[in-house]
Amino acid sequence: MGMRAKLRWSLLAGLLGLAALFLITDLNRTALTAQAFTSLAQGAGPAITDLKFPQVIPPDSTPVEGVISFQGPNELKAVRFTVTQALSGVLIGPESVLVKQGATLELPVELPGITTGQLKFQLASPEPQPVRLEVIVIDKRDRESVPKELFFVAGILQSEPGVYLLRLWGRNGSGRGEFKSPGHLAFDLEGNLYIADIENHRIQKFSPSGEFILTWGEFGSGEGQFNKPTGLSVDNQGNVYVADSLNHRIQKFTTEGAFLRSWGKFGRGPSQFQSPFDVATDSNGNIYVADGANHRIQKFDPNGNLLTTWGEFGSIPGKFKYPCGITVDQQDNIYVADCENDRIQKFDANGNFSAQWGSEGTTAGQFQSPWGVAVGPQGNIYVADRGNHRVQVFTAFGDFLFRWGPQSSNAPGKFNNPTGIGVDENGFVYVVDSGNHRVEQFFINPAEIKP
Repeated sequence: MGMRAKLRWSLLAGLLGLAALFLITDLNRTALTAQAFTSLAQGAGPAITDLKFPQVIPPDSTPVEGVISFQGPNELKAVRFTVTQALSGVLIGPESVLVKQGATLELPVELPGITTGQLKFQLASPEPQPVRLEVIVIDKRDRESVPKELFFVAGILQSEPGVYLLRLWGRNGSGRGEFKSPGHLAFDLEGNLYIADIENHRIQKFSPSGEFILTWGEFGSGEGQFNKPTGLSVDNQGNVYVADSLNHRIQKFTTEGAFLRSWGKFGRGPSQFQSPFDVATDSNGNIYVADGANHRIQKFDPNGNLLTTWGEFGSIPGKFKYPCGITVDQQDNIYVADCENDRIQKFDANGNFSAQWGSEGTTAGQFQSPWGVAVGPQGNIYVADRGNHRVQVFTAFGDFLFRWGPQSSNAPGKFNNPTGIGVDENGFVYVVDSGNHRVEQFFINPAEIKP
């Protein structure tokens, strides 16, 4: 090897050694990743350094502006939006193109000579919903940035961290869509809501978005008439069962309000009732009645034949003081809002006691006359804690998760004696805000929740 070649090799080896030393020492400080080495080898592409957009936007298709901050060695060619969550789609860009969930829209970008800066964009939502998008910028060498997630909610407001009020409807009155002290709610297989409008002695049916569909019932004791209906349930065949409280009976209807049959009368005997407060159905079509003033649960087959009963007045496990609410999970476990014992009790389908939680009080996991109880798609238990003017959420084993609304108020997103509660298949939570004569629909984002 010649002298000049030896000098070149020494210089190269020295540089490589210096680079290796730099990398070894610098790894401890900056934790360079394999992805960074790959980028260096291939040439750096564009990057999204920041993404700004309001957390809550109007749910009425009003365009809202956001800003993408970017940097890179080359000019941008396009920005790509992929809608990962939005039941009704998202309106994107100045032309308000409706992009459905799972679809992508790529918009061209013209920023001559600019490789680092900000890019404005517009989004809108046609109705209340949570929205998630994946945003990518693409440069003129067709290199893409790492995807950046954008999350926001189209609705009325964020009432608390992770809790978003999407819509509300109703007011005090007797007209369509108005209520007087409404009680429990139920969903049918299409997601429509049925509300027990107690003081108006009727049932009202709404679409999932709160649009009025129909109503039936009036004060009385005849077929299809009511005296303060408090609770109801819809089975998997589309039958609607109503706890006709002060007529001390259960009435059965179609989802269009046509009367089918009824059973029960005032009394303490089998198949008799004293102010039944609520009703639930299981996967086999069996009916469970929270027989309030008899302090018990009665179970019937779909034809109204008594199958079993359990409970009596008392405070030990398996006994009740005015059970106000009842629901069934996917495994046919029964959850009872044991109102005056300020607790939730859990049973199997035959009435065997499984668990209980709660006591009188105002702290997390305590209750003041819990009325409504519901099961969410993930199996969590939602409780309308009436006297504490709030909703509390638990695991199926009674472990406290979070709560919201802990003061009486008529402000949107707050409660005044909430009674009914339900969670639909999309995870939206509907609360019957009885003292404010309305229904409120919420979206819960668990990532933001603080217990």
